[in-house]
Amino acid sequence: MQRRFQRPAPFRMAIGLLTALLAGATVAVGAAPVSAAADPVVYSVAPNGTGSACSAAAPCGLLTAQSKVRAATSTMTTDIDVVLADGKHQLDAPLFFDSAVGDSATGGHTVSYQAAPGAHPVLSGGQQVTGWAQGAGGVWSASVPAGTDTRQLYVDGVRANRASGSAATTFTRTATGYTTSDTTLAGWGNISDVEFVYGVEWTQMRCGVASVSGTTVTMQQPCFDNSTKKQYGVNADLPTSVENAKELLDRPGEFYLDAPPPGPRATRSPATSSTTTCSSAATAAASTSWARRAPRSPTAWSSAATSCAAPGAAGSPSTPTAAAST
Repeated sequence: MQRRFQRPAPFRMAIGLLTALLAGATVAVGAAPVSAAADPVVYSVAPNGTGSACSAAAPCGLLTAQSKVRAATSTMTTDIDVVLADGKHQLDAPLFFDSAVGDSATGGHTVSYQAAPGAHPVLSGGQQVTGWAQGAGGVWSASVPAGTDTRQLYVDGVRANRASGSAATTFTRTATGYTTSDTTLAGWGNISDVEFVYGVEWTQMRCGVASVSGTTVTMQQPCFDNSTKKQYGVNADLPTSVENAKELLDRPGEFYLDAPPPGPRATRSPATSSTTTCSSAATAAASTSWARRAPRSPTAWSSAATSCAAPGAAGSPSTPTAAAST
């Protein structure tokens, strides 16, 4: 005897409805046209690129490609790819992206900056320092432009050590800086370029010295207050080390940056007696100096500054200088 199971009416209706929905979905998907995505617009960039074609056959510079992107994004109808060839792409200023000037894509598209297949492009703001001259004590010096401000110097692609050490004095904290046990720091030549470094638990802070008068050290603000009065603790107290002073050049390979303010400084002697100066530099100049014991001059050394190499008067306190020893 056969027994037949009768589904409840609501269940039969649900199954029927599901079948109809699936059938409808299948019809809808099958009826949707399939269109291939449009190829992206490609701007080709090379380190030595020129012109404005930005094509594979005639690549342009990075900033030129960015200008073309900015001009195109408001009406773009497909993606835009900026493809960078291998090599070092030199920048004279930081590379900024801002949607307000057209760097962002519109209409659901994308703008991408990418390396060419197999390429490893490098964006660099560093520039070669040339015009090295050897001075007393085996120290080499070279000019860099006025306004140079960097903590980094690379020698043959390897980062050099900034001159650092402990100051030969004892510090006592004050509201604006420190008092010292003697006048050692008052005799340092580039005191306004010197930085105090603080290592406190998981933080490292750096504050510049504003001035030194006798045994009174005044620190730069607001850095000093921000470092010593944090509400969450880990405040700076006494410096862990001191950096960027000529007087701290005590090991081969170290360097320091000497950046005198505008105006002659008659009370300050230059880094070396033999200087390399910029022909256009008057009284506002900067210098990079370090000690290096090597049997050759550091012609391949570079930093985040470009030097000019016009010979100047030796001993001028306002000219940029640099040095290394053999």
